[in-house]
Amino acid sequence: MVVGPAQVALDDKADLVALEIQVRTGPQVEELSQRDLQGAVLGLGLNRRYVGDIVRTDNGGEVVVVTALAPVIVQNLISVSRYPAQAVIIALQDLSVGVERKKLVKATVAALRLDAVAAAGFGKSRSWMAREIKSLRVRVNGSPAKSPAQLVKEGDIISLGGKGRVVLVTVGGRTKKDRIFIEMERYY
Repeated sequence: MVVGPAQVALDDKADLVALEIQVRTGPQVEELSQRDLQGAVLGLGLNRRYVGDIVRTDNGGEVVVVTALAPVIVQNLISVSRYPAQAVIIALQDLSVGVERKKLVKATVAALRLDAVAAAGFGKSRSWMAREIKSLRVRVNGSPAKSPAQLVKEGDIISLGGKGRVVLVTVGGRTKKDRIFIEMERYY
C-alpha cells in the first residue's frame, strides 16, 4: 500500500524499492530485534519519513525505502548492532511477511482485570502495569485502556508500547484458591 498527499497521483509505479538486510551472525541472529535493524538504517543519517516499516526475518530484515535512498543504504550499511551486515536490493514482490515470534503464557489471576492479565502476560508486576495503563501506554483491541480495573475477556488483544502484545486465548476454570486459569499468546 502506498499512502501520500491527496494532490499527488499515486499509481502502481511508486518510487519505492525493497532491501534485504542480511546479517552475518550465525546462530546469534535470534538476538536481533526490529529496533536493532531500525537503528542501523536510521543511524546512517536518513530521514525516517522516507523509510518504511522494517520487518524482522530469519537472516536479518527487510525494508521498503524511497528509491533514491537505496544506494546510500547498500553502500553504507556495514553492521547491525555488533554484527556485520549488508543490504541488497530485492524485488518488491519478493518481500516476505517476516518472522512473528510468540510464546504461550499460562497463568492464574484473581480477576480478569486488565492490570492483572497484562502483568501476567508481559511478566511484570501488577503495580508496574497499573502505572503503564495510567500513562496511556496500554491499548485493548486498539483503543487506549480506560483504567487498570477495566475487565478483559477471551479474544482481547492487549498491547504495550515497545513491548509487543498479548492475546487472551483461553479463560479456564478456577483453582482451589478461587483464582482463574488463563492462557495467552505473547507476540514480541
